[in-house]
Amino acid sequence: SVQATMTTGLSPAEHGIVGNGWYFRELGDVYLWRQHARLVEGEKLWEAARRASREYSSANVCWWYAMGMTTDVTVTPRPIYHADGRKSPDAYVRPPALHDDLVGRFGEFPLFTYWGPTADISSSRWIVDATRHVLRTHA
Repeated sequence: SVQATMTTGLSPAEHGIVGNGWYFRELGDVYLWRQHARLVEGEKLWEAARRASREYSSANVCWWYAMGMTTDVTVTPRPIYHADGRKSPDAYVRPPALHDDLVGRFGEFPLFTYWGPTADISSSRWIVDATRHVLRTHA
């Protein structure tokens, strides 16, 4: 909810992000860790900046609610879920060609060290390296 507040300037009551779980009434089920930008209500700061100036470009590197985001560049953790139950590290990257560029330069996103009991600095290093690269190549 903090990231949604920072990107919209709205309170959780206004932007709708109050936790990491969502109760979908039409399905009668709770889904955790949804990532789509449409879950966040309200205008995002890069949308306001773009509306004010057509010369504006924006990037989002590893903030949540990034799927379908209206930024020019988006990079966010997004595992691949295999039919046999395995989960492989990956990232959702737009534009798509940037995905292979980042993986070629910095390796696959270190998903399993991003949070939880195995968290370490390697995921932060990857994020910083990716951010620096995006600033150099897409600004």
